[in-house]
Amino acid sequence: MKIALTGVNGRVGRKIAGGALKDGHSVVGIDYADPNPEHEPHENFTFIKADLQDYQAALNAFKGCEAIIALAALPNPGDYLVATHNTNAVVSWNVLRAAAELGITRVAQASSVNVLGGYYNEKVHFDYFPVDEEHPCRPDEPYGLSKQIMELQADAITRRYKFMRVASLRLHWFIDPSWIDRVYNMPQEEAHKHLWGYTFESAGIRAFLLAVTAGDFTGHERFFVIAPKIGSRIKTSELIGEFFPNAEIKKELAHDEAAINSSKAERFFGWRHDDDDHGGTEAAPAAAAAKTEEVVAAPAEKTEEVKAVEEQADKPEEQVNGHAGHVEAEETVESALPEKVEEEAVVVPHETVHANGSAAVEPEAVADNLIDEKDIVVIDVEPIGHSACACCEESIVHAVSVEPEAIAAN
Repeated sequence: MKIALTGVNGRVGRKIAGGALKDGHSVVGIDYADPNPEHEPHENFTFIKADLQDYQAALNAFKGCEAIIALAALPNPGDYLVATHNTNAVVSWNVLRAAAELGITRVAQASSVNVLGGYYNEKVHFDYFPVDEEHPCRPDEPYGLSKQIMELQADAITRRYKFMRVASLRLHWFIDPSWIDRVYNMPQEEAHKHLWGYTFESAGIRAFLLAVTAGDFTGHERFFVIAPKIGSRIKTSELIGEFFPNAEIKKELAHDEAAINSSKAERFFGWRHDDDDHGGTEAAPAAAAAKTEEVVAAPAEKTEEVKAVEEQADKPEEQVNGHAGHVEAEETVESALPEKVEEEAVVVPHETVHANGSAAVEPEAVADNLIDEKDIVVIDVEPIGHSACACCEESIVHAVSVEPEAIAAN
């Protein structure tokens, strides 16, 4: 199968491309920026540089493809104004409409658990447990709303173009198994907003590939793809009782059973997040120079709003609210740290820095994006226990201040 993969330059995009190539598929990797230097040449991989906010560019990029895995998006609310909402809503519609125009029958798109109204919300509310795909969605911020709109767009496109099948994968925090302690060490006042969940990378990568290659469903379907166990040492039932005492309990949950039910993905296309999901898919090969195309010229300089969102790219799937945020599968186009900054450095946007110069930084917040001179960079983010921020008394893991000159010096 010839698969178009948007957001291919990002960490997860590269790994999904690698998995697809390993399975014998051809991959057309699409991104807004030049090919990531970590890509390696492969005879079945072609890179196309395209701005998917341009519908014609999307049409040109997808020609000849049989399926699309859509990751490209801004991955958090940014400044909570318009950039994330407007960018994501346009890109997702252009991808779906171009697929319909070209007769592409299978699309898997990166949605999010935040459609429910999760970490970025001011407050979270769940009606019942375990949560499933029928639960009401109540986002109050632009990122979760953009994902809800993406899902509504898929409802509309498959209603009109009945030959299409779209899977919206509601992603959680995509982590390498080596990061699992970061899940367990997250303060409960933060963790409850995303229901203590996570997804191992290898399982998430497999979900995207199965969503376009397996099963025989039609139309648009929503799927949670989340680990079957929570990332907490406290019983699931006790956590729900503490944070959501008024929720209906539809099924009694075992000791550490997930608060979100992902069984629908297994029923529809055979996906399971197994306990042995510890193996990573090989990093994605990239286009050889001879096979690199540029569909459109590089767009004009980005607005300050878009820059603000991209500076927060690739954070835990879901946090911002003045703190750091979670890594989802989707990737923005500019996702490379300067050479001297370690791969797991944390970038804390300057908006989150308190007046006294300290910043609230979660240990799991791993960034993969461009660094602005106003950002704070934290090189070592191993959890060392909790403390209180000096100016707002919120529970945090580290309070640090790094001068801009320290960025270059690493």
